[in-house]
Amino acid sequence: MNLAKNPFKKEKGPDFKNLDLTLPKKVSPIERTVDQKAEIAREKLERLGSRQESSLEGDQPSLKGPAPRSQPAAVSKSKQLKEIESVLQEDLETIYFKMDEAHRRMFREEGERVAREIEAIIHTGRAIAVKVLELIKRWLRLIPGVNKFFLEQEAKIKTDKIIKINTHH
Repeated sequence: MNLAKNPFKKEKGPDFKNLDLTLPKKVSPIERTVDQKAEIAREKLERLGSRQESSLEGDQPSLKGPAPRSQPAAVSKSKQLKEIESVLQEDLETIYFKMDEAHRRMFREEGERVAREIEAIIHTGRAIAVKVLELIKRWLRLIPGVNKFFLEQEAKIKTDKIIKINTHH
Protein backbone atom coordinates (compact mmCIF):
# COMPACT_ATOMS: atom_id res chain seq x y z
CA MET A 1 0.00 0.00 0.00
CA ASN A 2 1.42 3.34 -1.04
CA LEU A 3 1.02 5.86 1.79
CA ALA A 4 2.85 8.67 0.02
CA LYS A 5 -0.17 9.62 -2.07
CA ASN A 6 -3.42 10.61 -0.34
CA PRO A 7 -6.28 8.72 -2.06
CA PHE A 8 -8.88 11.24 -0.81
CA LYS A 9 -7.18 14.32 -2.20
CA LYS A 10 -8.47 15.36 -5.60
CA GLU A 11 -5.98 16.60 -8.10
CA LYS A 12 -6.66 20.03 -9.46
CA GLY A 13 -7.09 20.08 -13.19
CA PRO A 14 -7.69 22.87 -15.67
CA ASP A 15 -11.49 22.44 -15.29
CA PHE A 16 -11.45 23.47 -11.62
CA LYS A 17 -9.72 26.85 -11.99
CA ASN A 18 -12.81 28.93 -12.80
CA LEU A 19 -15.36 27.27 -10.56
CA ASP A 20 -16.81 29.34 -7.72
CA LEU A 21 -18.41 26.95 -5.27
CA THR A 22 -19.06 29.43 -2.48
CA LEU A 23 -22.59 30.31 -1.43
CA PRO A 24 -23.64 33.94 -1.21
CA LYS A 25 -23.08 35.03 2.38
CA LYS A 26 -26.04 37.43 2.51
CA VAL A 27 -28.71 34.73 2.20
CA SER A 28 -29.65 33.38 5.60
CA PRO A 29 -31.11 29.88 6.07
CA ILE A 30 -34.43 31.43 7.05
CA GLU A 31 -34.59 33.43 3.82
CA ARG A 32 -33.73 30.34 1.82
CA THR A 33 -36.50 28.30 3.45
CA VAL A 34 -38.97 31.15 2.96
CA ASP A 35 -37.98 31.36 -0.70
CA GLN A 36 -38.33 27.59 -1.04
CA LYS A 37 -41.74 27.66 0.63
CA ALA A 38 -42.78 30.56 -1.58
CA GLU A 39 -41.73 28.63 -4.67
CA ILE A 40 -43.62 25.53 -3.49
CA ALA A 41 -46.71 27.63 -2.77
CA ARG A 42 -46.50 29.24 -6.23
CA GLU A 43 -46.24 25.82 -7.85
CA LYS A 44 -49.25 24.59 -5.87
CA LEU A 45 -51.23 27.66 -6.88
CA GLU A 46 -50.31 27.14 -10.52
CA ARG A 47 -51.35 23.48 -10.35
CA LEU A 48 -54.56 24.41 -8.57
CA GLY A 49 -55.28 27.09 -11.19
CA SER A 50 -54.72 24.65 -14.04
CA ARG A 51 -57.00 22.10 -12.34
CA GLN A 52 -59.72 24.69 -11.91
CA GLU A 53 -59.43 25.76 -15.55
CA SER A 54 -59.69 22.16 -16.69
CA SER A 55 -62.68 21.52 -14.42
CA LEU A 56 -64.36 24.67 -15.75
CA GLU A 57 -63.88 23.44 -19.31
CA GLY A 58 -65.40 20.10 -18.39
CA ASP A 59 -62.80 18.10 -20.33
CA GLN A 60 -61.23 16.48 -17.29
CA PRO A 61 -62.61 15.76 -13.84
CA SER A 62 -61.10 17.71 -10.99
CA LEU A 63 -58.47 15.83 -9.01
CA LYS A 64 -59.45 17.42 -5.70
CA GLY A 65 -62.99 17.05 -4.46
CA PRO A 66 -63.30 19.95 -1.97
CA ALA A 67 -61.36 22.55 -3.99
CA PRO A 68 -64.02 23.30 -6.65
CA ARG A 69 -66.77 23.40 -4.02
CA SER A 70 -64.85 25.82 -1.82
CA GLN A 71 -64.07 28.25 -4.64
CA PRO A 72 -67.62 29.68 -4.84
CA ALA A 73 -67.36 30.25 -1.09
CA ALA A 74 -64.56 32.72 -1.86
CA VAL A 75 -67.04 34.79 -3.87
CA SER A 76 -69.80 34.68 -1.25
CA LYS A 77 -68.14 33.80 2.03
CA SER A 78 -70.14 32.22 4.80
CA LYS A 79 -70.40 33.93 8.16
CA GLN A 80 -68.28 31.22 9.74
CA LEU A 81 -65.55 31.56 7.09
CA LYS A 82 -65.45 35.33 7.63
CA GLU A 83 -65.08 34.78 11.39
CA ILE A 84 -62.26 32.28 10.83
CA GLU A 85 -60.46 34.69 8.49
CA SER A 86 -60.83 37.55 10.96
CA VAL A 87 -59.32 35.38 13.73
CA LEU A 88 -56.43 34.38 11.46
CA GLN A 89 -55.61 37.95 10.44
CA GLU A 90 -55.95 39.31 13.97
CA ASP A 91 -52.75 40.95 15.32
CA LEU A 92 -50.83 40.33 12.08
CA GLU A 93 -51.48 43.67 10.34
CA THR A 94 -48.09 45.21 11.12
CA ILE A 95 -46.24 42.07 10.07
CA TYR A 96 -48.32 41.80 6.89
CA PHE A 97 -47.63 45.36 5.80
CA LYS A 98 -43.88 44.95 6.42
CA MET A 99 -43.76 42.17 3.80
CA ASP A 100 -43.01 42.86 0.16
CA GLU A 101 -45.84 42.54 -2.36
CA ALA A 102 -45.00 38.99 -3.47
CA HIS A 103 -44.93 37.69 0.12
CA ARG A 104 -48.15 39.56 0.91
CA ARG A 105 -50.01 37.99 -1.99
CA MET A 106 -48.71 34.51 -1.20
CA PHE A 107 -49.43 34.91 2.53
CA ARG A 108 -52.97 36.18 1.85
CA GLU A 109 -53.78 33.38 -0.64
CA GLU A 110 -52.39 30.72 1.68
CA GLY A 111 -54.33 32.24 4.59
CA GLU A 112 -57.57 32.06 2.61
CA ARG A 113 -56.85 28.45 1.71
CA VAL A 114 -56.13 27.61 5.36
CA ALA A 115 -59.39 29.30 6.40
CA ARG A 116 -61.33 27.17 3.89
CA GLU A 117 -59.59 24.01 5.14
CA ILE A 118 -60.41 24.88 8.75
CA GLU A 119 -64.03 25.50 7.78
CA ALA A 120 -64.11 22.12 6.03
CA ILE A 121 -62.69 20.42 9.14
CA ILE A 122 -65.37 22.09 11.25
CA HIS A 123 -68.14 21.07 8.82
CA THR A 124 -67.09 17.42 8.93
CA GLY A 125 -67.84 17.45 12.64
CA ARG A 126 -64.31 16.48 13.55
CA ALA A 127 -62.99 19.86 14.55
CA ILE A 128 -59.87 18.50 16.13
CA ALA A 129 -57.72 21.26 17.59
CA VAL A 130 -54.49 19.53 16.56
CA LYS A 131 -55.40 19.68 12.84
CA VAL A 132 -56.38 23.33 13.10
CA LEU A 133 -53.20 24.12 15.05
CA GLU A 134 -50.99 22.45 12.43
CA LEU A 135 -52.69 24.31 9.57
CA ILE A 136 -52.23 27.65 11.32
CA LYS A 137 -48.59 26.92 12.21
CA ARG A 138 -47.83 25.92 8.63
CA TRP A 139 -49.42 29.16 7.42
CA LEU A 140 -47.58 31.37 9.94
CA ARG A 141 -44.24 29.84 8.92
CA LEU A 142 -44.59 31.76 5.65
CA ILE A 143 -43.80 34.97 7.54
CA PRO A 144 -40.17 35.85 6.75
CA GLY A 145 -37.92 35.60 9.83
CA VAL A 146 -40.70 34.50 12.17
CA ASN A 147 -39.72 33.71 15.75
CA LYS A 148 -40.70 30.12 16.60
CA PHE A 149 -42.02 31.15 20.03
CA PHE A 150 -44.20 33.84 18.46
CA LEU A 151 -45.39 31.28 15.93
CA GLU A 152 -46.38 28.77 18.63
CA GLN A 153 -48.12 31.38 20.76
CA GLU A 154 -50.07 32.96 17.89
CA ALA A 155 -51.06 29.56 16.51
CA LYS A 156 -52.39 28.43 19.90
CA ILE A 157 -54.31 31.67 20.47
CA LYS A 158 -55.88 31.52 17.01
CA THR A 159 -56.72 27.82 17.41
CA ASP A 160 -58.48 28.48 20.71
CA LYS A 161 -60.53 31.29 19.16
CA ILE A 162 -61.50 29.17 16.15
CA ILE A 163 -62.53 26.25 18.37
CA LYS A 164 -64.58 28.73 20.39
CA ILE A 165 -66.31 29.86 17.16
CA ASN A 166 -67.09 26.22 16.42
CA THR A 167 -68.70 25.65 19.82
CA HIS A 168 -70.94 28.72 19.39
CA HIS A 169 -72.33 27.48 16.04
